[in-house]
Amino acid sequence: MGLAAYVGLTILGVGFTIPLAIIAGVLECVPTVGPIIAAIPSMIVASTSSLFLALLVAGLHTLIQQLENNFLVPLVMKKAVGINPLVTIMALLVGGKMLGLIGAFLAVPIVGVIMIVGEEIMRAVYDAAD
Repeated sequence: MGLAAYVGLTILGVGFTIPLAIIAGVLECVPTVGPIIAAIPSMIVASTSSLFLALLVAGLHTLIQQLENNFLVPLVMKKAVGINPLVTIMALLVGGKMLGLIGAFLAVPIVGVIMIVGEEIMRAVYDAAD
């Protein structure tokens, strides 16, 4: 997130790109509100040049966040947990809808446990059939 913010802010010509990118990278650790809070200093710095640039920076942060949430996170979850990216997205949506932020945090691990238990049950049924 920090590197993407650095590249984007540099391309847009915003000043203080390194500190703003560090802020974006650090606040990425704070779920949900971190990226929003990270966009605020960037927009303030950009607004000293022009309001249009501040709007471009808001769009940049939105784009980076959407790319991360819809592509990067599911791919990382697939590598880490072995769950299909589509299943990851669905689990996050269902978990978030059912239990809010806590549900979204617990969704992927719960799906992973369900998949492992399901595989073990299928193995036991298959072994019993032999």
